[in-house]
Formats: sequence, C-alpha cells, structure tokens
Amino acid sequence: MWSEATPSGDTIYRERYKHPLTGKLKKYSVTLKGKDTAKNRKIASQELERKFQDDCYALPDNITLGELQKRYAAYQRKTFKASTYRRNEYVLETLVPLIGSSVLLKNLTAGYIRDKLLERTDNPVTLNEYVKRIKAMLRWAYESDYLENTVIIDKLKRFSISKNVEVIRPEDKYLEPEQLEALFDYMEKSKEQWYLLTRFLVLSGLRIGEAIALDKSDISETDITVNKTFDVVNREITTPKTAASNRQVFIQPELAEVIKDIKRFNRNRDILIGCRSSHFFHTDQGERISYQAYSKYMRETTEKVIGDRRTPHCLRHTHASLLFADGVSIDTISRRLGHENSKITREIYLHIIEKVKEKDREILSTKRILKAR
Repeated sequence: MWSEATPSGDTIYRERYKHPLTGKLKKYSVTLKGKDTAKNRKIASQELERKFQDDCYALPDNITLGELQKRYAAYQRKTFKASTYRRNEYVLETLVPLIGSSVLLKNLTAGYIRDKLLERTDNPVTLNEYVKRIKAMLRWAYESDYLENTVIIDKLKRFSISKNVEVIRPEDKYLEPEQLEALFDYMEKSKEQWYLLTRFLVLSGLRIGEAIALDKSDISETDITVNKTFDVVNREITTPKTAASNRQVFIQPELAEVIKDIKRFNRNRDILIGCRSSHFFHTDQGERISYQAYSKYMRETTEKVIGDRRTPHCLRHTHASLLFADGVSIDTISRRLGHENSKITREIYLHIIEKVKEKDREILSTKRILKAR
C-alpha cells in the first residue's frame, strides 16, 4: 500500500490486488481526511481490503441469494412489463430474507429452502407461489452461469394440498345468485356509479383493470374492444395481461342495457358539472376512476351485505360461474375471458365445473327418459 497527499491536505491510499476473474492486477484506492498517520494507514488498509473482497464477492462463485435477487430484479426491469416485474419483486422481497439473503448460492439446497418455507404458517397455495418464484429466479441464475447445474431446481417440488384441508382461494369466492342480487339492491341505493360498474363487470367478465382502461371509442354497438389494461401497481395504462387478453367481447342484450345506463349516467353528470372525458368510466374531474376507491367500496360493501369481504376480481369469476351454470361451452367462456386456451379456464374454474356437474346429476336423477312400462 502506498499513499499520496492531495492539494486539500487529505491522503489517498492505493493498493494493487490480483483479481481472481481476470488474473490481472487491479488498483483500488481510498481517500481519508488528514495526513498520513499510523491510524489512517490502518483504516485505509481495512477499507482497501473490503473493496477488494466486495469486488470478488460479486463473482458467481461467491454470490449470495440477496445479490442474485438484485441482479434478477435489474434484468426483469429491462425485459418485463412493469406490472410483471413489480409483482415478482414483491414476492421475492418477502421470500429471499425468509430463506436468507446472505446465504451463498453455491451452498443452497432444495431441502434448506423447503425447511425455511415450512417455518411459515402460510397455506399450501402461498407456499407453492413461493416455490414457483424461487425456481424462476434459480433457473435464470443457471442460464446466467451463477449456478453450475439445475439439480436444486429439479429437486424443488410443489407442496401437495391435502384433500382434508380446505384452502380458500380468490377463485373460489365467486358470488352466488342470491348474494349478487342482495349486493345489487344495496349498491343501487348507495352509489350509482359503482352499482353500474359492478353490473358491467358481472355481465362482461372483464378484469377491473381492463374496465378502468376503457375509452368510449372502445365500445361499439356489438362489441367491446379490449386492448389495454390499467396497471394497479404503477398506476398507468399498459398492454393487456397476455396476448390472448386482446379480444372482442360480444355485447349481449343484458350488457347492452347496462352500457346504455352507464352512458346515461355519464351524460347527466357531465352536463351538470361541466365535465368532458374520453374515458368510459371516469371521475367528476374527467380522470379514470380509482381502482383503490372501488376496491375499498367492494370489500366494505360485500362484508356488510353478505358477511364476507370480496375483491373486484370475484366479479369476473361470478361471470364465469353464471355462464357455466347456463350451459355455455368452456371454449366460448375461455375466449370471452381472454384465456390462451380452454385448459387454463378448466384449471381455474374446476370447482365451478364440478358444482355444475353435480347439479346436472341431481336434475338427471329426477328425470325419466323412457316412459314407464
């Protein structure tokens, strides 16, 4: 280590270390206030060593799970939609500290990850979401040469969900017809705009973000054009969730009536307050409606009316359940909801399909196909 005095009276300390990645000497420096003293030399030596170790620590052989998370996040920010990478970041910001941010990636094992996950009391659905996210990050690590092989990825398995354990998922919480009617009765008297939006979502099957993003020009006499969505996390209009989400939603007579009521509501209110807006659902100021405001209203209203909090997304599931109950084909429902294929629809709504089958069996059990002889 050697030192140099600066014009301001401070001291620059320098040292060369052989970098393990390149095999070449690399110079490091640190500036301390004051003259070159024994105390400053000791501090400088420690600081230079720390800088060198930090540089080496970032090498694949010494990378920690926390460092990997930072690099993975940086990669996703550049290659994914904002809503996607932020969702992944939220999960990993909880998951990585749980496993251990300082754990060396090369020492990580599938058993250790499972043990750490099982220390939580989350239900299997949440645990499986964690497994999915950590496996995606580890696969990226393998593809980026931070992992030598895929052994740990192959060993990490989803947690099985016992048939004796009831797991309440958002998909299960669709509204029964009687609950829906009670909700409509209350909403119609409490807040007309939210009442109309709720009916619109139930009858169209649109995601709440897709509805918020609608402009008046997206609605024709026969169809609703869905080609954008509102990103709740970043509060901006962006492309739909998947390519299949770009779709034309047929306006059936019931939905046409609701759309007519929404246009009437907008026209009367806008004339009264002198507002102009190109958005189909908008505030008194002409801005797009607030997801947070409607979501809060839904949670509080459903708790008051049916005794259980529900989110706006339950209305999409309610739409699907009503179509299944009316005997609409799964392919038609899949296209209407914007799923990539009917297999996805079947997996999401398996519980509803089974319920419809059970109802069909009950009906058939009371029917006679042939006349009694």
